[in-house]
Order: sequence, then C-alpha cells, then structure tokens
Amino acid sequence: MGPWGTPLTGNSRPGNVDIEGQPAPLKASDRIAVPLRSMTPGYFQLLGMPVAAGRDFRSTDDRTAPSVAVINQALAERYFPQGSAVGKKLWFDALDKPATEIIGVATNGRTGDLTQSPE
Repeated sequence: MGPWGTPLTGNSRPGNVDIEGQPAPLKASDRIAVPLRSMTPGYFQLLGMPVAAGRDFRSTDDRTAPSVAVINQALAERYFPQGSAVGKKLWFDALDKPATEIIGVATNGRTGDLTQSPE
C-alpha cells in the first residue's frame, strides 16, 4: 500500500485502535477511533512539526521491520497523561495481533483542516 492521507485534503484513513493502559472495550464498536495517515521519514520536518519526544521515522522502519507509529501531542496527552507515550503499544487489528510501538510524539499540527483543532 502506498502513502495516503495527503495533508490538508481531509484525506485520512479512519482506524480503530486499542491503546496500552486503556480499558479493553466491551464491544468492537467501543474501540477508540483515530484518523490515520501514511508517512515517510522527513514528513514532520517538511511540515514544520518537530518530534517533541522520541524519534521520527527512519528508512529502516519499513514493511520488514516491526510496526511503529508517531502520534501527536493531543493523543499523547489524552491517553498518557501520567508519563511518556514513547515505548507504549497500540493495536490496530486486534489485541491478539502484533502491536505497533509508539516511537515518537510530534507537536500538534493542523494537517487535516486548518479550521479544526488537532485530533
């Protein structure tokens, strides 16, 4: 799958996620919904959104490597208010599937729509 979620187009893929430390949902429809974007190394630098904690993507973060994610500060503050989100796990398919590790937290940016607060 190629990149998707071009900034300021409103184009992102909705995804349901389970977040380490959060209560397990009682039913599938109770899972946390987040907008997802495909990114490559240098994305945050190009948009002027520094990675405030952890690291950015590297060229070695490819399909052969363990799954990693960079989240924004809004998600980090909401779901990890007591500490760092870096190193925590996300599950996009199901809890019995391999987890995605949070490797970085980027500053908030308005990449979906300039009139809406960061999600």
